[in-house]
Order: sequence, then structure tokens, then C-alpha cells
Amino acid sequence: MHSPLANLPYFPQKIIWFIFQWSALTASCFLVIKNYQNIFRTKITWIITLIFIFGNHFWRIHVSVGQIYVLYVFLLSLAYFVLQQNIKFKEIIAGLLIGITTSFRFPIIVMILPMILFRKFKLLGATLLSLFFSLLTGVIIAKPEAWFSYFSAMSTIGKFETTRIVKISNIDKIILPKIIEGDHNLGLPFIINSESSLQSLIRGLFNFQISGSILIVICCILFLAFIVAFNSTYKKEIKQNSDIQWDIFFICGSIIILIGDFFIPAPRYSYNDIQFLIPLLLILKNINLSNKTVIISVFLLMIGASFISGMFYWIPKAVVIGEYTILGAMISITLTLGALTKTPESSG
Repeated sequence: MHSPLANLPYFPQKIIWFIFQWSALTASCFLVIKNYQNIFRTKITWIITLIFIFGNHFWRIHVSVGQIYVLYVFLLSLAYFVLQQNIKFKEIIAGLLIGITTSFRFPIIVMILPMILFRKFKLLGATLLSLFFSLLTGVIIAKPEAWFSYFSAMSTIGKFETTRIVKISNIDKIILPKIIEGDHNLGLPFIINSESSLQSLIRGLFNFQISGSILIVICCILFLAFIVAFNSTYKKEIKQNSDIQWDIFFICGSIIILIGDFFIPAPRYSYNDIQFLIPLLLILKNINLSNKTVIISVFLLMIGASFISGMFYWIPKAVVIGEYTILGAMISITLTLGALTKTPESSG
């Protein structure tokens, strides 16, 4: 992926990747919002999305450290856009895109769960074939040694013990440069303390290191529970080929990806929060605010967004609290009966 840029000086690489990240973010928003039929809701969604992105630090950090998560969001947004079109082989094309995305970040493999639930076996087959050939291509290009090194590194991270980790109790008192690698935000204490994996959270709260294997087992149980609850809430939409079907399919898949993201026994930082974008856009597209539970969940969503923005930076782990609050609010909205409905078509 990075090999075309590898021989360039650092500064041109940084500029090229900066342009790529912004292009991928903008395209992702357009690809999802383009299918909105309600013009008023489209305008409101753009306003909320821009506030969510520019009012928080996660995107600035994502750009500053040159992360790649926005690429995953873009490819999944493109797959969603393709599935919304009236074209031949759209499930095959979307499956190819999801498979390629999964080869870049394997935890996205959980997208096969809604494929099975919605009985989208053509999409499932295309995804698995695309994943296989993408991985095969990666092995051929990068050689098996690169993959052995990767899995060895992941295994080592999962085996870290609390006693072997240097604990810095007063990290917020450390004097850091105001500008780190040209960025004014990376030295802020609440950003330094933004590691939000469940493993890290349990270690910090209880001084206990839960094993990666146990986390994965618990995560699988949660996946199953969410799928069962989701199936109970959307029986009609799952069975019928309705207009909203692909919306709830991607909401389901995106939330499962997010749940897995917090359970992976590896560090998770705020730049991962770009993955909230797709479910946020689709929830805004379909949300029904006449339900009291939904209104409460939306209020919690707003509180979570304010926490990750740094408004409550004096509260310990404010960013982490905000991230879990947003995820919980999205799950609550998704599993509330009647919370997501097709918006009426409007011309103005």
C-alpha cells in the first residue's frame, strides 16, 4: 500500500497522504449522503457531520499521524453506494470492495455476520473470494516473512502483562513540547490518555490484565447477542427487499465492527473514531425522533460527542467515556423498535 511512496522524501509523502485522507473523508460522506431523499434531512446531516468531524480531535490526530482508517471507511462507503444503485452485479462489486477492506484490516471480517443474517449469500461469496485473492496477492508481493512478523507482533502485544508495563501515574504533569511533529494537539493530556481498548480500561480500573483469548470469547458472545436482538427488531426488513434494507444492513455491520474494535487485545486510540462515521450518517438518515427512548439515546450521543471533543478534558479518561457513550447510544437507537424508519421523499 505504501510502497509507491516509500522512496519519496518524508515531506512530499506527508502532503500526498494528507490530500488522500481528506479526499477519502469527503468522498465517504458524499457516497452515503448522496442517497438521502429528504433534502431537509440532508442539510441537517451535513451540518451535524461537519460539527462532529471538525469539533473533535480524532480527525486532526488521524491526519497528523497519517493513519489509514479513513481508507476502510471509504471502501465500505463505496460498497454501500454500489448496493444502493440499480445496476447488475452490484452485490458482486460490493463484495469485492468489502473483501479488499477486510484484507487491509482483518477484524472487518465480522461483516459476514449481517450477510448471513440478511441471507445475502452472493455478497458473502464475493467477499470471501475477494478476501482470499487479496491475501494471496499480499503474500506474493510482501513474502510470507512479512506476515509471520505481523502475527508475531500481534501475539506479543496480546501477551503484555501489567507488571511488565511501565506505569506513568502523573502523565498529565509531564512537560511536553507544544508542537510535536508539527502538530499542536498531540501533547494534550486528554489525548495522551485516550487509549480506549477494553483490555486497557480494565487494566487501568482494576489493575488486572485480562487475556486476549477471554476478550475474544466475550466479544463473540456479544456479537451473537447483538445479532439475535437485531433480528428480533428488524424481522420484516430482513425478510423483505425493502428500500431501507441496505441501510440497516450497514448499520448492523458497522456497529459490530465497532464492538470488535474495542475488544481487540491491542491499543485503540481516538483516530479509530472515524469508524463512527458510517453508522452516524445512516442513523441520521433513518432516525425516528417520535420515540422517547430514541430521544434519550440521541441526548447520550450528544454527550458522548462533547466528551470526545475535549470539552470535559479535566475529567479523567473523558475521551474514553465519550467513545463508549457514543457506541452505547448507537446500539440503543439501533435496537429500539421503530427507531429507524425510511424518511419520506421530499423535494424541498
